[in-house]
Amino acid sequence: MQHPASIFALFSWFIIIVHFILKKLIANDEDEDLEQTEGRFTDLMITWILIIVAVITAFLIDLHDPDSLRLFVQLITIVSLGTRSYLEWKYLENSKKFIVSLIVLILSLIFLQLIIN
Repeated sequence: MQHPASIFALFSWFIIIVHFILKKLIANDEDEDLEQTEGRFTDLMITWILIIVAVITAFLIDLHDPDSLRLFVQLITIVSLGTRSYLEWKYLENSKKFIVSLIVLILSLIFLQLIIN
């Protein structure tokens, strides 16, 4: 098994690239972002809470065990991209950005299954 840091780096790059490509293909003409709406405070609070919980949890579990690592990264991905998608759907009217977040969520979970054995 690869080192957890290299898996995390590879996974992060995957999310960034896929999100960028899908955003250009699906929501190309949309300028408004979640940070420009009333949902920015909610998004910021959820992000910070998730970061704190992830850091604490990372010290408590065995990240060299493939099952623990997969579950940990899947939960973080589902919560972060799932809440992001919900907030984009709720606060960005007539926007397709939430679809991008949902597709990235699904592709990320598939990618995780493939790289973590």
